[in-house]
Amino acid sequence: MASESNIQESILTLSAKINIAKSVIQDVFDNFRKPAILWNADKDSTALIHMIKEHQNDKSKKMYAIFIDHIEY
Repeated sequence: MASESNIQESILTLSAKINIAKSVIQDVFDNFRKPAILWNADKDSTALIHMIKEHQNDKSKKMYAIFIDHIEY
């Protein structure tokens, strides 16, 4: 069983998580012509779109957001 100190050492700080996300965002823009994200209007996907907008280096490249409404009316 993992000790509490080992678990705490494996937890990333918010700053580390943001740096990883920025790196992934840059990799996507570097490696794909028309990158897209599925957006479901919840707080996590909205925060990700905001982060992409804030941290993309080349403002001429676009990230497309795809929204599919699955609700039956």
